[in-house]
Amino acid sequence: MTRPAYDALPSDVRAWANEALGSPVCAWSSESGGFSPGVAARVTCADGTRAFLKAVSAEVNPVSPGMHRTEAKVTAALPAALGSPRLLSSYDDGTWVALLLEQVDGRPPTSPWQPDELAAALRALDRLSREAALPGLRTAEEVLGEDFTCWRQMASDPPDDLATWQLALLDELVALEDGSAEASAGDRLLHLDARGDNMLVRPDGEIVLVDWPWAAAGDPVLDLIGF
Repeated sequence: MTRPAYDALPSDVRAWANEALGSPVCAWSSESGGFSPGVAARVTCADGTRAFLKAVSAEVNPVSPGMHRTEAKVTAALPAALGSPRLLSSYDDGTWVALLLEQVDGRPPTSPWQPDELAAALRALDRLSREAALPGLRTAEEVLGEDFTCWRQMASDPPDDLATWQLALLDELVALEDGSAEASAGDRLLHLDARGDNMLVRPDGEIVLVDWPWAAAGDPVLDLIGF
């Protein structure tokens, strides 16, 4: 997707970034991946300081600012062992919400996935599975919400284009879905959006997870299945 450039940000947001980084931003490059309609840019300051800035306005998307607010809280509390970018500063004027994050020396995984990078992604999820959920996080059931009601909705009024096997197993699928809350329960830290565009490959070949607005408490098998 084409994102707005850093210099399209309001002057107040850019002034905050300069102050938070201790030097004026003099160069930037936008990241093209992801689904957010906001700014996502690697920035470099006059003194050489580097950071990653993401910002969005409620006028562009009323949902995205809330996601940035959640990500700011989560990222500020992430265990250092995960290697995910540290939160350097955040900005919130009620309309614009912005985050300054540590800039990771890394690149997106190769597409299609290569065996060594796929193995690194699985190691990253394994490391995450050992971390206790952060205090105050929503449960996986609360975050996923309606995602675990699809079979029940279809069973109440089966669409004409359901496959034969789906019709034959509909009751069983509904029963399995009914157990989703219990199956997803747990006390581990979940990312819940583990995709290639939310991962960076470091020079040492290891992968770190970025973008944490969907973080939740639950069973780490959800991250593995989702990935």
